[in-house]
Amino acid sequence: MRGGREPTGYVTEFAALRGILAIWVFAFHAVTIAGVWDRVPWKVGTLLHAGQAVDVFIILSGFVITNLLMQGRESYGVFITRRFLRLWPVFIVCITAAVAMQAIGLVPVNGEPMLVHFLVHATMLHSAVPQWLLPNSSVSILIPAWSISLEWQFYLLVPIVLMPSLSLAARLVLVSASAFILARVLAPRLTGFDLFFLPFKAHLFWIGIISALAYRTLLDRLGRPSNWPALLALGAFFAVAILEPPSRSAALLIWVLMFAVALQLRVGEPRGLATAASAILNAPAIQWLGAISYPLFLCHEVCIWPVTTMLRALGVSGIPLAVGNFVLAAPLVLLSSVLLHHWIERPAIRFGKQLSVNRERSRMGLLKPAAELESRS
Repeated sequence: MRGGREPTGYVTEFAALRGILAIWVFAFHAVTIAGVWDRVPWKVGTLLHAGQAVDVFIILSGFVITNLLMQGRESYGVFITRRFLRLWPVFIVCITAAVAMQAIGLVPVNGEPMLVHFLVHATMLHSAVPQWLLPNSSVSILIPAWSISLEWQFYLLVPIVLMPSLSLAARLVLVSASAFILARVLAPRLTGFDLFFLPFKAHLFWIGIISALAYRTLLDRLGRPSNWPALLALGAFFAVAILEPPSRSAALLIWVLMFAVALQLRVGEPRGLATAASAILNAPAIQWLGAISYPLFLCHEVCIWPVTTMLRALGVSGIPLAVGNFVLAAPLVLLSSVLLHHWIERPAIRFGKQLSVNRERSRMGLLKPAAELESRS
């Protein structure tokens, strides 16, 4: 992997990891919707709970977005517009489909009035709404949608704490202090909010951000060696202050292992476990799952519930129902994900990139504003 094959900050193994995590969440919901998750031993259930996968997603987001912002090429407006186009088109299609299926009884209704919940979801801020104002707002339409709201909250804030004018050390101090305030000062004092509000997950984004800063420093030599003792000491302090105990977090263990693999492949001499992991994660099938991971993550529940409803109508329950959810819903999930990826997600991403290019050309005087062109024609 050494030798500059990838853009700085882009890690193919992390892209593949997204696909594996999305399948993990699908499998969890296939079992829980069938009503058999309570048969899984408690310790195993804690380890395999989809919340662990989503926590890794959150850390990954912190890593990816930090690398994007470290390039320092986009204004806040362009960044938010591109992030909005990355999330919202697939999101609105999936929640619309879920609401339609709720209306005909194929998906359970978890919040009333449905129209209000839909409109709040359309802002992608539904998991930031207090429960006393709109009960069950985070998961009233699609359970996975709460993490998209969390992601959007992060996007709105993170450019402020990763200002391009700051030094590496200043960024580290500002983002660590922000995470500490959100997670340890603000979150314990919040009442009426559920755990899907940004302050309750700030420490996970912080892990991804710190990882990205360290990763880019090692790859780009952004920091002098003499800076490392102070930076590591500061990082250790905030790790003790805000991180969950590793023994309770499979997500943190997964991230540490994956991050170590990524560093070994690009900074050290690739060998052993790192080489084997890279070979698996860079396999075409796994990379393909990574490419469709976002629509897969969002649409799978819409596909599982109709299958569950049909099988229950036929008298299927328990373990056979869970197996049926796997066997029958998986093709629907993959097909829906591919269609959403090709017809919704990719065009929206291309449009966002074009907006960024046009904005940059306009700023440099290479692309005249439309009004000026019209006045000269």
